[in-house]
Amino acid sequence: MAEFTGKNGIEALFLDEGFGTLSGDPLRNSITSLKRLGNTGKLLGIITHVNGVIEEFDLRLAASKSGKVSKLTGPGVSGILPESGRKKG
Repeated sequence: MAEFTGKNGIEALFLDEGFGTLSGDPLRNSITSLKRLGNTGKLLGIITHVNGVIEEFDLRLAASKSGKVSKLTGPGVSGILPESGRKKG
């Protein structure tokens, strides 16, 4: 993956899930590969609910919802966006 992104000028990768079916060596290998990619200076975003993956990365954003209010917490995040305040478009 690191070779592919370098050749094609890809500066960011967002991976949405896919870890729920992995365990053992395949999961460890995936995490190792993602960490290597992150160490190349690329922006890496991983969306997951798998604790084993979450715990491997120090910088995290967390999303939660209570009623009609969504909350995002983590470094550099401030504020709560109520559903009625979202931009439509």
